[in-house]
Amino acid sequence: FINSSRPYHDLLQILSNFLQPEGKILLAIENRLGIKYFAGEVEDHTNKYFLGLNGYYGENGVRTFSRGELSNIIKECGFSKYRFYYPYPDYKFPMEIFCDESINAWEYGKRCMEDFGKSIEVFNVFKMMKTLREEEVMQNFANSFLVEIGWETCRLSSIFYTKISSKRRDRFKIATIIKDEQEGRVVEKKPLTRQAVRHIEQLEKNQNTILPENFIYLKGILLGDCIKFPYVKYENMDKVIRDLLSKKKIWEVKRLIHSVYESFEKISEEKKDIYTDKFVELFGNERSDSGFKCIYNCNIDLICDNIYLTNEGYMVIDAEWVAECWIPIDFIIWRMLNEMFVKHEELFSSISREDFYMEFEMWGSLNILFRKWANHFADNYVSDIFRHNDMPPVQKLDLNEIVSKEFRKNEFSSNLYINQGKGF
Repeated sequence: FINSSRPYHDLLQILSNFLQPEGKILLAIENRLGIKYFAGEVEDHTNKYFLGLNGYYGENGVRTFSRGELSNIIKECGFSKYRFYYPYPDYKFPMEIFCDESINAWEYGKRCMEDFGKSIEVFNVFKMMKTLREEEVMQNFANSFLVEIGWETCRLSSIFYTKISSKRRDRFKIATIIKDEQEGRVVEKKPLTRQAVRHIEQLEKNQNTILPENFIYLKGILLGDCIKFPYVKYENMDKVIRDLLSKKKIWEVKRLIHSVYESFEKISEEKKDIYTDKFVELFGNERSDSGFKCIYNCNIDLICDNIYLTNEGYMVIDAEWVAECWIPIDFIIWRMLNEMFVKHEELFSSISREDFYMEFEMWGSLNILFRKWANHFADNYVSDIFRHNDMPPVQKLDLNEIVSKEFRKNEFSSNLYINQGKGF
């Protein structure tokens, strides 16, 4: 849009003329070295494969930049303050936003669908991201950047990590924000829509619902339409289980989950007719003829990320999904296991889901039933816009097979004719 030798610098310098001393520019742009481009995604602006990775060779218009390249442009324009953030999957439809301090930490981030549209798969993106995080270089390969830019007199944001629940129904759309304040690190949950204000208020009330005696809720304070929590410094069950799995201590993982199950079993009641209107609204019409050990007003989102191990027992950090009906504790534990398998699939190479579900007597028809309940809750109750089945199929690309096929095209057959005195 600017006809000059340095159009990208010029654009920032034009914007700087409108900037007050304490003002900021917010710049959102793709990363030229984003991992999605290595994995087989087309360049966003040209629809060509590997164009940005090849330095836009042969393309005279559009440009995106690596983290280092973009940092240099910002500094060369005279800006003394800037801070990088990393939206995931990208800045157009962010579900999470990381900073330099959180992007390589395992405690943050959820394995989510990368709905970029058309895609081939050259390698497993999640396994590669795991490696990049372990090497602490994921910030260089994030798909997008969001950069705060300003003069020395501006105050940059103190946000550490943000999760954006934008794919939910309007009444459930909220943002979870971890940020640093003078009194220390805090966690805020804010509504993204007017309809979601009631959801935040209900969350605050849910903190007073029943838990086993060795469980407590981390209590938040409602301030207007925002609920604020202190930051928890204990390790959560997800971190503990990940460490145990890396050491192949499968029995220790099972023992930990059994202890959670037994705690909830102590406050449960045997129920058979649990299929009230509220239950059907939450989980659909699929039913079982069997009875279950159930808890009324139970938190159905007791996944490993939400349970912290303290010196006194267990601390639950999220009371967002407390159901006003009887909920089987088997279903609660099934969701915990399912989330664990989805998030750490690569760590379960030595053990199958079937083994874990059979350990807790949840295999077969019960597994099918619980999965239907969980899908209805996620896709019909919480959300009405995102369907995994609507995703275009990912074309898996095996480069070994392609190379072998190309070599075979150029192969020729050779024949050996031997003369033993009687002709060839």
